[in-house]
Amino acid sequence: MGMGLAARHGSIYRQAIRSKTSLTLQTAFPWRHRRQQQHQRRHALLFSHSAYQDPTLVWAQSNPRLAQECLNPPPIDSIGPSAENKMESLETYLEWRRWTFPNEMLSDQSQGRAFEDPRECAKALISHLLSAPLTMASQFNDMIKNCSNDNTKEGSMEFDWCCIGARAEASIPIVYWKEFLMSSRASLFSEEGRLAGSSSSDPSNKSLDISLDFIGPDIPPKLSEQSIIIPAKKDENNSTATSLCLRGYHRGFFHDNPAMKTANPNSRSWDAYIFFNPGFGHPNLRKSWESTLQLILDQGQTGTRTTPCALLLTAHSEQDMARDAAILSNVYGLKDVVYNENPFASRVSYEDPFEKNHFVRPNHYVATIVI
Repeated sequence: MGMGLAARHGSIYRQAIRSKTSLTLQTAFPWRHRRQQQHQRRHALLFSHSAYQDPTLVWAQSNPRLAQECLNPPPIDSIGPSAENKMESLETYLEWRRWTFPNEMLSDQSQGRAFEDPRECAKALISHLLSAPLTMASQFNDMIKNCSNDNTKEGSMEFDWCCIGARAEASIPIVYWKEFLMSSRASLFSEEGRLAGSSSSDPSNKSLDISLDFIGPDIPPKLSEQSIIIPAKKDENNSTATSLCLRGYHRGFFHDNPAMKTANPNSRSWDAYIFFNPGFGHPNLRKSWESTLQLILDQGQTGTRTTPCALLLTAHSEQDMARDAAILSNVYGLKDVVYNENPFASRVSYEDPFEKNHFVRPNHYVATIVI
């Protein structure tokens, strides 16, 4: 299983914006191949003097206090009256969450220099940090649609997901994962969510419990388990108790996970596998993903998997999307791998150090398929 190319993700993903709240922008997205790090660093020097600077980074570096204030989420009970269109775009989500910006941002003159629109820079900064949680939330109904009745036991809906090749996703502050949990819970009460949630009963009568395991050589060592719980409100209709458990399941390659080395690998499987910007078809990475993909996809092709599972895939450029889709279809036999532009892609762009004039955005495209 491969990890993300560090150099490809640019210096923006290693910037930290700190305040007294200790919320940080620590977004070095996945390394793809740990064994190639030295090789990658040498190649990164080729474009280390690129003149391109993302305007969001320029604004954040010039206005660290305002940037941090924009990253502070509203209180958990600060939501709009309707959640029906909240996942159509970042703007509709921020409106639903009643996300606010400092008043002084209303005037460009207050920024000390000319920016096109500091509010757009602020939204881009938020999009970058929330891209992974909100991308998952936007695909929530599709990911649970084909789950078996075993996931919808009496009194609860339980889902086990696995993020493979995780790096920065495993370090996102838990307050931002709460945004995923809130929006996913709200999605259950949409018409689409009721159809996806379970064929057995109204999801409002159940608790929603999700576990998210992180696997990858570059997740933080000794990653502690963290939990988020949003209790049901007795005075609200369709209020569901909701929880999310985040944990570092295995620091290493997926196919080296001890649970995968048992006589029956299917003894430890997940309801969904999540791959953020994996680069399955990248010429430098294709080989490193083979063992992991074969282990996951062969179970479905041979019928050894007892229940369907979902794959959530993202790609950070049209080129990456096309390469990944071609590999999954032509080599692994997956059909109908269709990506769509992701409304919750990061709006921060950077130049790929391996391909001059190739600009990429994390999670630019997204696909969810069932195997």
